[in-house]
Amino acid sequence: AKAGDEVILVNYEHQDADTPYRSRHAVYVRKGERRYDAVGEIPEQLRKRLLSVRAFDESGMMVDADVIEGRLLEELLGRFFELALAEVHRYGGTIDKFLGDGFMALVGAPVAHEDHARRALLAALGIRRRLEQDPLAIDRDGEPLTTRMGINSGMVVLGNLGDEIAVDFTAIGDAINVAARLEAAAAPGESPAWRRRTGAS
Repeated sequence: AKAGDEVILVNYEHQDADTPYRSRHAVYVRKGERRYDAVGEIPEQLRKRLLSVRAFDESGMMVDADVIEGRLLEELLGRFFELALAEVHRYGGTIDKFLGDGFMALVGAPVAHEDHARRALLAALGIRRRLEQDPLAIDRDGEPLTTRMGINSGMVVLGNLGDEIAVDFTAIGDAINVAARLEAAAAPGESPAWRRRTGAS
């Protein structure tokens, strides 16, 4: 904010798990500021400084951490999204939303495919194959990027959700929740899948 700008003090909780890593702090937000929607981009103010990047499992416990430059993280995410989205689109999928360093994809909506489950699995296998052929890392000596994917097939509700400020076309329902839980429970490099009609696969 600049001198003279009106700001609002907000209590921001960025790690709400009941663990020693639970974290919250106060941040100032300029009044009238819009939501930052530049997914996959590092804000200009952070590109030239060191960032502490931490990864947490589904229980909120830290499983990995590193210190990198903001510009290197942005480059890595950009390369990953380019690779992964190409495989999703190859099999007729669409990107529903970006989730920080990941994304949610739909296969079978809004474009219907009778073999949507097969296409989703092929897309996941394609992403894994591409990462094996061309490993991604922050630098030449860094650990290669690993992914976790959860795949589920089931009934969902499609529609435009939001308010007068932001409206998004998305899918909701138990099938989406199960996919999220599968992804959270997967070990790095795993892609568990579930199909209600046939059971675990």
